[in-house]
Amino acid sequence: MKTIVRGIGLLAVLVVLASAGSVSAQDKPQKITATIDFHELQVAYIGSGTMGHGTLNFQGQSYPIKVAGLGIGGIGLSEIQAHGDVYDLENIEDFAGLYGQVQTGYALGDQSGGQMWLENPNGVTIHLDTKREGLMLSMGANGLDIEMDE
Repeated sequence: MKTIVRGIGLLAVLVVLASAGSVSAQDKPQKITATIDFHELQVAYIGSGTMGHGTLNFQGQSYPIKVAGLGIGGIGLSEIQAHGDVYDLENIEDFAGLYGQVQTGYALGDQSGGQMWLENPNGVTIHLDTKREGLMLSMGANGLDIEMDE
């Protein structure tokens, strides 16, 4: 049941992103409060799906995380290595949850480039630089569910 509720939540995030056009996080002043690294597999054919895991580094501690998502826009298959900054995270409890995402990127073999901006309802923003391997063209909006991995 939890999976169904999260899936409905991800779809709701996609609808909001599609109508809004962009993540507003890029326009407001922010304070870097943590860093994040993760590895993700993305499959796309008009719609897209992602699964992965990684680490959040916050206040001198490392926290394992899991990521999963649904999206619109793109075609192909790629593995993504992402590293980035987390903005405006004051309490670890505010990190996990559904993030809206705007992305651009490409992958052709081991040549790639891309960025992602993500924001959750708690005001936490993530900016990622991505390195992809595979064959992928992505441009669109996605919902990403980030959970703490016990």
